[in-house]
Amino acid sequence: MKSITLKAFLSIVISSSVFIGTQSSTYASDAKKPEHGAKDTHGKLKEVKTDFDTAYPVKIPTFEGRHLEDGNGLYKRGLYQQAYNEYSMSVRLNPSFWQGFRAIGYVHMRQGKIKKALNSYLQGINIINPVYASETLDEGKTAMKEGDLYLAASKFQKILNIPPEAGRLVDEGVQLIKENKKSAAQKKFDEAAKIDLEYDKSRPRGAYADVHFKLGSLDYDKKKYPDAIKQLEWAVELDASEFGYHYALGNAYYKTAFKNKKKPDRNLLTKAVKSYETAYKFNPRDTDVMYNLAAAKVDDASIEKSLVLEKQMESDRVYEEIYKGSPSTKDKKKKVVAPQFNLRDRFKNVSEITRINKESDKINDRAVRQAKSAVILLEKVTNVNPSDTKALEYLGDAYTMLGQVPMDFVRAADSYQKAYDLDTTKTDLFNKMGTTYYLASNITPKTEDLPIDNTNFKLYSKFGKKYYKAEMLSSARDSFNKYLNSQLLSGATSNTAKIRTYRDTVNTNIDNLGFRVPDKSTGR
Repeated sequence: MKSITLKAFLSIVISSSVFIGTQSSTYASDAKKPEHGAKDTHGKLKEVKTDFDTAYPVKIPTFEGRHLEDGNGLYKRGLYQQAYNEYSMSVRLNPSFWQGFRAIGYVHMRQGKIKKALNSYLQGINIINPVYASETLDEGKTAMKEGDLYLAASKFQKILNIPPEAGRLVDEGVQLIKENKKSAAQKKFDEAAKIDLEYDKSRPRGAYADVHFKLGSLDYDKKKYPDAIKQLEWAVELDASEFGYHYALGNAYYKTAFKNKKKPDRNLLTKAVKSYETAYKFNPRDTDVMYNLAAAKVDDASIEKSLVLEKQMESDRVYEEIYKGSPSTKDKKKKVVAPQFNLRDRFKNVSEITRINKESDKINDRAVRQAKSAVILLEKVTNVNPSDTKALEYLGDAYTMLGQVPMDFVRAADSYQKAYDLDTTKTDLFNKMGTTYYLASNITPKTEDLPIDNTNFKLYSKFGKKYYKAEMLSSARDSFNKYLNSQLLSGATSNTAKIRTYRDTVNTNIDNLGFRVPDKSTGR
């Protein structure tokens, strides 16, 4: 998988990620816009509904604080004009009381006065001077210039939802990250999270999503993936509109899913795919997101295919149960009478086979859908970066998993070959190529599906369909031989016995063709 590549902070925090690939640099500008700017059937702007309180409780019972609390009570009862009067009194008593300006903004939003709300929000923001949220502020101002007032409102609300003390601590922590003082930064982030949780007891989960994102990123960097998941899930829960939160969470899910490589956690892998899909919706041009989403889908399809194999083996066992009482050839010679079949049991077993096969088909269909989606994504990635060997290998895997027509397997082999040409140390790709060609040889193609190109056109014209199987088996044998030769040259012996068995099986199939494989160069 590829490294997390977000703006500013993330590019620093996740400096030692084990993911590989190209780096992306933008995400905020492509974020999905909130839907609360829609219009009703009369063309009037709908009010923005807030799911949080209008202001944090004031710790010291100042005069302005009392007016704020009274206003909050009126606001919750839907008495917006009366609440507005109380909030206005609070800022008249204390012109630096930013909570009052924020509360006035919420009233204006409820009343559909979007421009007045934005003005109130900006007054509160100017008092705070939130350097820690400068990027979000810029995004809000840009949205205002572009006329997307509701997006601007959501950005300003996000800033005003952060306890200023916590924001300043996070800003200090980011600076410490730049100085490579991660332990000190961790303390700043922990303190900021504590302030956020204690600032408003009515919000048991806090309100500052970004501090949890940063803590999760540090945990990810330290390979504490379960801890990273906890923090990043928290960040997503508090703010589901950020591309980076979903992407980082997908990476943490993926890493944890493959902690045991022999038995991946299917549930976590599914969660990784969903997180990547959400990130992809926010930023469909990010090649790293495309790659990670596609790779996770290929891995998921691979597990699906192994489940299909298990189902097929289960079906075979049940099939054997049906006929286990039939006499063998030896029994017949000895005139031994076989036990009679129980027709009820036979019918039951046949029904069981039908059930298993339906489950198998359902699982296989899902694997094919995952593989097809991965192919589309990886084609885009490799078009942007043709020298990405890992993406080319995954593309080969995706085409192999798709495996519906001969060209799927041929394209898979072509992708493996391109990856090998870029990195000749990846000799295991010959093994994959051999397997791919062998799988292709087991398909009976339609005439229109034959993998005909300029190099084999004359042979297909001369020999027709019977050349197809010969070509696939011959290519499989050549690939397995290349793998075995590379292992011999390197002195490696692992896996060679199994590949020799595969190669011998291919040779046997070639001998049983009843058709001499013609030479490609001469056509004879």
